[in-house]
Amino acid sequence: APSTPSKPWLGMAAYGSIGLGFATMLTQTCLKHPLLPFQPESAAWSFSWLITTVFDYYGAALCLCGVILSTEPPAQGALWSLGCLGLGTPVCAAWMVSRLWRHGGLGLQLRP
Repeated sequence: APSTPSKPWLGMAAYGSIGLGFATMLTQTCLKHPLLPFQPESAAWSFSWLITTVFDYYGAALCLCGVILSTEPPAQGALWSLGCLGLGTPVCAAWMVSRLWRHGGLGLQLRP
């Protein structure tokens, strides 16, 4: 019988923490500074939503970095991930284009 791969508990804990942490932050922001009605004249409202949006981006980018790191050779994966975290959407999109170019699709397979 084929062996069942062990569950990656550390990754599950890390990504679960990222998701739960951001959900908590978003809930707190919504309770203190509701999104609607928009209040762009309020510095506190604007700053709160700016910080929440930054954490939202980095939470999503860290999830994408996990995919990149698990599908690219280590050095390339690290460079792509640093680019995604440091330069943002253009590098994330470039990795997607690169993956499409090299593999003809976005389907994922784990590196051996």
